[in-house]
Amino acid sequence: MLLPSAILQGCAGPITPIYKAPPSLLALEQEKQLSLAFSQRLEHQQRVSRISYPLLQAGALFCGEQTKASLGISFSNKQGIEEKYRDTAIRDLGLGDALQILRVTPESPAAAAGLKPGDVLVSINGEFFKTGKQASKSVTALLRPLKAGTPINLVVARQGQSLSLQVTPVEICDFPILISHQDEVNAWANGNQISLTTGLLRFCGDDHDLALVIAHELAHNALRHVPKITRNALSGSLIDLLALGFGVPSPALFTIAGAHIHRSQFEAEADYFGLYILALSHLPLEGSANFWRRVAAEYPEQIDDSLGSTHPSSPQRFLALKAAITEIKTKQHNQFPLTPEGFVHPASKP
Repeated sequence: MLLPSAILQGCAGPITPIYKAPPSLLALEQEKQLSLAFSQRLEHQQRVSRISYPLLQAGALFCGEQTKASLGISFSNKQGIEEKYRDTAIRDLGLGDALQILRVTPESPAAAAGLKPGDVLVSINGEFFKTGKQASKSVTALLRPLKAGTPINLVVARQGQSLSLQVTPVEICDFPILISHQDEVNAWANGNQISLTTGLLRFCGDDHDLALVIAHELAHNALRHVPKITRNALSGSLIDLLALGFGVPSPALFTIAGAHIHRSQFEAEADYFGLYILALSHLPLEGSANFWRRVAAEYPEQIDDSLGSTHPSSPQRFLALKAAITEIKTKQHNQFPLTPEGFVHPASKP
């Protein structure tokens, strides 16, 4: 044990004095930095909520049974905040045991009814929200029965006053959008939710670019691409098993091939449906295709057509989006229904 200790003592060290902050100043600075980090998280969530809400509402046309009635609010109490930021939330937002509205999405039913951040949820249709650790369970039980188009009576407390407001929920796709704190520029859909990295949020400085990405991932979920990929992979695994039965080992080669088959077409289909979701959200289509030029400039390896085995190349995506935009604009000009070609609404199926 003496030799390692002697070696470590001989390691090079700094030659200048190192400042050691007093514990009281360290605690104050840590408090400030946690407050800034928490505030930034809230800003990210607010931005994603504001951009995604009209897309989730317009996309309900394609989401089939995977929809829900929504008020357009986000809420929590102190128990619902990550422990690292709990004291910050209590100090900065005044969170306690009662459920408090954190965000009201613009142009949502909640915004139209006059709900505001800071309002404390008291009751819905005469049933009271619980507080403390049981609050989140009571929310699930009280909000699940809501129906789009059916008004509800929501009582909130605001600055010591009790307010009774009528809110009419709307139907949106039931795919929660999560923010993953990673520097990588990425987004993905897993069939049940959508994830966006903070690196992507920074890359998409323009809200329109972020809307395009969210609409694309929403289309993946609405079109059930993940279950289809899983099913294709299972089909490939059967071939692997058959090959093994005949004494020919194939280490998951057909499983991998099955998972990759049609992947490029699924990506193209999500691009196509995503533009229709944008149009149905009354968002402009101009400049949508240019997003892939920006991606190509940032990641030039995606310009190569050889990458088309799993994803279309950036040039292919750019040109396909341009063609889809022309198609949608023609329909808008002629006042035709904004329905993607080949799509049959579930309600119209025999």
